[in-house]
Amino acid sequence: TGLYRALFEVMLETYKPVIAAINGHAIAGGCEIVLSSDVRIAVEGATIGLTEARRGMGANLGSVLLPRLVPRAVAMDLLYTARTIPVEEAKEMGLINRVVPREDFEAEVQKYVDDILANSPVTLRRYKEMATKSWGVPLPSALRLNVGPNPYLSEDRVEGVRAFLEKRAPVWKNR
Repeated sequence: TGLYRALFEVMLETYKPVIAAINGHAIAGGCEIVLSSDVRIAVEGATIGLTEARRGMGANLGSVLLPRLVPRAVAMDLLYTARTIPVEEAKEMGLINRVVPREDFEAEVQKYVDDILANSPVTLRRYKEMATKSWGVPLPSALRLNVGPNPYLSEDRVEGVRAFLEKRAPVWKNR
């Protein structure tokens, strides 16, 4: 409200990739943080759930976002029962991207971040802004949105092509 925005909104709308590294249980508000992330990597044995119905709370973001991320019947089941589920089950429904053993967790998350950082920041920003701002927009309109920087007009595109031709890693300038 006013000058202040909910953390969840900021996470959803920031132009940078947001990765949830889930190294324990993600319940209620913690689950909403996970839902607000672009990518979710979890440690084996963790659980996730929106348990607010057990406490008379609302899970406002979760009740809006969860049905957009998984099939509606699955989302409604999770919301109505307030049950928590293992991250392995959440992965099967597409809610979690990766589940990794605890001993590999930090290295796997870092490798994933490094893989993202190796890519053009201009393109990553474009992806995030297009994916966010086109969500729920009809396809013809979504394809005509002009949000975020245009990677085709960027110095990074020139560098990316040059690096490919020279068989070397690109040096991104984020412009």
